[in-house]
Amino acid sequence: MLVENELRNPPLHIDTHAHVILPSTIRKTGRYGPDIVTNEQGRSSIRLGPYESRVGGEKGMTLEEFKAMGGDPLLRIKELDSLGIDAMGVTISPLFYLYWAEDDARIPFASIQNDAFATNCNTDPSRLFWMATLPLPNIEASIAEVLRSVALGARGINVGTGDFDGVELDDERLWPLYAEIEAAGLPLLGINQEASERSLKPPCRELPAPLRKNNTGGWPPDAACASGGHSF
Repeated sequence: MLVENELRNPPLHIDTHAHVILPSTIRKTGRYGPDIVTNEQGRSSIRLGPYESRVGGEKGMTLEEFKAMGGDPLLRIKELDSLGIDAMGVTISPLFYLYWAEDDARIPFASIQNDAFATNCNTDPSRLFWMATLPLPNIEASIAEVLRSVALGARGINVGTGDFDGVELDDERLWPLYAEIEAAGLPLLGINQEASERSLKPPCRELPAPLRKNNTGGWPPDAACASGGHSF
């Protein structure tokens, strides 16, 4: 039950789903990048290993637009003010999960990203907060990163909704990790990522493939079914 001093009128407006690509994380995995690439038309996108994301739709952004989007927390706060939003929670782009990479790339890159988010949001913690990424499916390294991120000020943990290099969200190997997240009192936020066949729960598994692959409200039904089949 809420007590009187916990009530707020008007209520807070909080954006809990905002991706930020920070300049200090560019080219920090070595062989996988990530890199900002610009085509002949002057449009930029992010390339990480074999994957490329055209931020801003099919045409992509100019390099100037891309840089403006990524780095300055004061610009973000100014944008929040213009939209009437009190606070914003930020996470990495799903392209940056790196679950498919080797441990020598994904473990340090998770720490690099979390350090960057801590620095970025410490500009004004009353307006900006962050949710940590983990080097899944390495459970030991992920637990260590949860503890480290709590010390840095993380307000939640962010994971994809698909498989972690063959390990699914409901795999018992992840239970010690979930216990650590629960003990820290942090929420677990799942962000859209293409799910594998193994993570589909009935009746989603029986859906025709074209139906599973169509976007519904921006969320592929296979990923929605995967995350909907788990309780946290």
